Amino acid sequence: MERALSVHLLHELINLMKTYILRLEVFERTFHYSGEKMALSIMKNLTAIRLANEQGLAKLQTGLAKEDRTQCEEFTFLLSVWKTERMKILYSVALQHMQEGSTLCLGWKNRPDVLQTMAQHNVNIMGKENKAHISIFTYPGLIKDHLFNLKSILNECLKESVRRKRKSTKIIETVIRRLDSLIVWLENSLTLLPTMKNMNASIVPEREHRAAAPEPLLRKGVFSLLVHNNLDAEEAHIFLGSKHILFRLTYNSFFKNDKWEFGRIEKLDVEEGDDDYTFNLSGVGLRKILIAKTVEIRDDWMEAIMDLQDLQSSTKAEQE
Repeated sequence: MERALSVHLLHELINLMKTYILRLEVFERTFHYSGEKMALSIMKNLTAIRLANEQGLAKLQTGLAKEDRTQCEEFTFLLSVWKTERMKILYSVALQHMQEGSTLCLGWKNRPDVLQTMAQHNVNIMGKENKAHISIFTYPGLIKDHLFNLKSILNECLKESVRRKRKSTKIIETVIRRLDSLIVWLENSLTLLPTMKNMNASIVPEREHRAAAPEPLLRKGVFSLLVHNNLDAEEAHIFLGSKHILFRLTYNSFFKNDKWEFGRIEKLDVEEGDDDYTFNLSGVGLRKILIAKTVEIRDDWMEAIMDLQDLQSSTKAEQE
C-alpha cells in the first residue's frame, strides 16, 4: 500500500507531461494555420520542444515500468528525463520569440478563423471536456506553468520519500534543484555569451566569433582557486555557454587587471578533485582547479559540462 502512493504521484507526472505535449501540439497547429512568417518560426520551435518532451515522457514511462517490475524505490531514471542545460538550450530559441508569440496570440482576437481553428484543435487533440484547453492568453505562461506544476508534484514525491526514508530522496532533490535552476534562468532575459555586460568579446578568437555569436549563456558562477603566491588569481568567474566556456580571473592586487580565458567545452577534460568541493578542468592551454562552496554546486557544474559534451557528441554523430 505504501508503494502505491509513490507510483500514483509518478503517474501524475506522466499525465502532466502528456497534457503539456498536447497543448504544445494545439499551439503548433494554430500557429501554422495563422500563416504569419513569425508564426511559422515559432511553430518550428514548439515542435522541437514537443519532440524533446515526447522523448522525456518515453524515458519516464520506461523507467517507471522497470521500477514496477523490480520493486525498486530509487527512481534514478528521473535524472535522465530532466537535464538542466539541455532544457535551457531547448528553450533558448523559444525565449527569443516569446514577446512576438504573445503579441501574435493576442492579435488573433481579431481573426475569428484562427480562434475557430484553435477551438477545433483543442477538441480534436485533447477532447471536448478538457480543462487544459489553450486560449490566446495561454502562450506567455505555457512553459513556466508546466515547470511549476512539475515541481509541485515532485515536492509531494519528496515529502513521501523523506517520510519513508527512501533511497529516492537525493534523486528527487536533484531533479527539483534542476527545475529551480531552469525556472530562474527563464525568468531572466536571455543573454548571449559574447555580449554579456562588462565582457570584451575580443577575448574570443576571431575564428570562433561566428560560432559563438548566437550562443546562449546557460549559467554563471564563482569559484575559488588554489593560490600559491600573490601572482595567482584568487577567484574564477565562470560563464558557461552551449559550446564555449569563459573564465574571468580576479586577483587580490590593485596592480593586476582581471584576466579572461576561453575554452571549447567539447575539448575539456572534467574530473573530480582531491575533495568533495573541488573539480579540475583542463584543455588546450587551459588548466583550472576550482573550489566550490558546496558539494551540490560542484556536482551540478561537473554534470552540466559533461552533459553538454554528451549533447555535442550525439549531435555531431547525427550530422555525420
